[in-house]
Amino acid sequence: MDIRNFESILTVGENVAVEFKRCGSGIGNDVYESICSFLNRFGGDHAVGKGSRYF
Repeated sequence: MDIRNFESILTVGENVAVEFKRCGSGIGNDVYESICSFLNRFGGDHAVGKGSRYF
């Protein structure tokens, strides 16, 4: 993924194929559940970060 693709995803926001997760002190179970649901569907993109600068 290049920077333009990533910026486009940030602009569009969450949808059926994109999810943003905030992980302040570690990766929670909800992140793993989301990844598994994406794997069981059509795939997608996860953006995991510590802050909310972009989401």
